[in-house]
Amino acid sequence: MPALKKIRTRGPLVEPVYNAIKHAILTGQIAPGSALYEEPLTKLLGVSRTPLREAFNRLKSDGLIEVVPRKGACVVELDAQDIDDLLEARQVIETAFFMRAARSLKREELLEIRQALERAHAQLQSQSGRAEWLQGLQTYLRIDRDLHDRLIEASGNKYWIKLYYDLRERIELCGYQVSRLPHRFRSIVQEHLDLIEALLKGDRAKGRQCMREHIRHVRQGAQEYRRLTRRETGDPPARAGRGPV
Repeated sequence: MPALKKIRTRGPLVEPVYNAIKHAILTGQIAPGSALYEEPLTKLLGVSRTPLREAFNRLKSDGLIEVVPRKGACVVELDAQDIDDLLEARQVIETAFFMRAARSLKREELLEIRQALERAHAQLQSQSGRAEWLQGLQTYLRIDRDLHDRLIEASGNKYWIKLYYDLRERIELCGYQVSRLPHRFRSIVQEHLDLIEALLKGDRAKGRQCMREHIRHVRQGAQEYRRLTRRETGDPPARAGRGPV
């Protein structure tokens, strides 16, 4: 498992430190429940405690870590109820204004996103090495998230948009986890194409139903991933900063 690497930049350090730790959490390099110790992390990243603590504050705001007074920080570990609540909220947020948002998206945008998704998926299938596959998955999921972001922003409701972005990082965490299950990921790929196809045909009601089904399947996949990982790992959570992460 790759270790966190030293930050090599002459500019401000908070952003690269934040991005490095966030990436490691989302991709599972730092497992849910792992403790995040300041001293070893500063050595791994080659930074002082100040940018690390600022990055922790941002990650806490994202809902990706928890900071307990006098105990330190650890990666959030969603339990079964957390997953149900999160994805239930997501379904409401992403479908309540769907009809209005779908009317606002231009055909050219939808075609562009579909082409990008298909290209990213084809490239992902051609990768044989783990590192290359993981990079390809990140590319696909970034385009996936762009589709959802555009639909939310097209609603035009600034308060609804804020609700969505308050949950976005935890939604993304679930997305990475579900994508590690091959049968679930195949389903997700097809669901995105079905959603876009419905919108291209002007069938917004079917598009909204596709979105509901997609989020329901992500919810099921996140629960499945949680059950599998808990069954396979009987060890206590890893400690980030003490050895490879």
